[in-house]
Amino acid sequence: VEWALKAIRFAFGSGVQTCSVIATRSGNGVMEVLQQQGHYAPPSLDALEKVFERALGLKKGRVFVDTWEIGFLSHCPVCFDARKHRLECMNLGQHVLPQISCNCQSAHA
Repeated sequence: VEWALKAIRFAFGSGVQTCSVIATRSGNGVMEVLQQQGHYAPPSLDALEKVFERALGLKKGRVFVDTWEIGFLSHCPVCFDARKHRLECMNLGQHVLPQISCNCQSAHA
């Protein structure tokens, strides 16, 4: 979360007007090797939401989060669709919406 925000702050500080946040995906072999070596951990939906919320809060430019096939970020079939919809609405409105409440989130706190 912190490194993503540092990159976003740097981009805005360099004059960028729009940032896209795309969750790192495995599947090309490199990320799996890095994960085995302890240098990479897959992102979570919680982390993506935090980055997006904080980036929008900077109010330095437009921020969008990629929601294409982000199901791999979630471990809860109960709240995933609502959380993805929230992110999509935040993309359109460019402001933070109330978080979706689910028992799964207290299990990860």
